[in-house]
Amino acid sequence: MPYVFKNAQGRITGSASENIGAGWEFVEDDTREYLEFLESALTEIAPFRESDIQLGGY
Repeated sequence: MPYVFKNAQGRITGSASENIGAGWEFVEDDTREYLEFLESALTEIAPFRESDIQLGGY
């Protein structure tokens, strides 16, 4: 059950597995906007994850 936080333009800027406060709203986990946010977030952190793996961090 994902909850998302949206900026003033209505774009998702964060996600959580539970409602953590004002401004967070429930979305279905298969909505296009949510899936696009997840894909974008994973793409952004991928280089850091790879470097962590090489350093033995994971």
